[in-house]
Amino acid sequence: MNDKTDQLIASLAQETAAIKPVRLRVLIMRWLGGFAAYALALIACTGTRADLADAMTRPFFALEILLLAGLIASTALTAAVLSFPDHYQRQTIAWLPVPLGLAFAALMAIASLTSPATIVAVAHGPECLSCIALYALLPGAFLFWQMRRMASTQTSLAGATAVIAAFSMGALALRLKEPTDYIPHLLQWHYLPMLAAAVLGVALGKWLLKW
Repeated sequence: MNDKTDQLIASLAQETAAIKPVRLRVLIMRWLGGFAAYALALIACTGTRADLADAMTRPFFALEILLLAGLIASTALTAAVLSFPDHYQRQTIAWLPVPLGLAFAALMAIASLTSPATIVAVAHGPECLSCIALYALLPGAFLFWQMRRMASTQTSLAGATAVIAAFSMGALALRLKEPTDYIPHLLQWHYLPMLAAAVLGVALGKWLLKW
């Protein structure tokens, strides 16, 4: 009996030793690298707006794209940190998306106040939301698959940040493609749905990331 117990302990010890710890730097580089490759593939398949070069010279548009990219990177980093049970001893990183999100909201508020008062008919609002959700599906599934293999102790927050990261990726891809710059349309069909996506992420995190 003792011999069998010793063999079992030795076997478990060997299996434990074979497991390599995941480094946060490697994890986030893998995720952001995958996001970048996916974004490039989307752009190659769907194309970009004809006036993209001219649009990038406009401060509001350029800052909008920059903040969206920052939001993607920060929420992906936060999701990676929250995937570890001890938050990789980097708890302050979990707050990184907050100032970027506030800066993005402030930019949209300023843009809405300074945009022309004329009403522009944009008939493809639901289609925009559908495209963003479709674009976000693959990176979102990838993040949850990766996080499922970890041991998050804050599954709700981890799920919310993962979904926001994926949704922001979809919003960025569509923003580079769609020529519409009408702020009410962008708020209603591109950016405000992020709040609903975050709520969905909370539910998915509780369901998919629980131990």
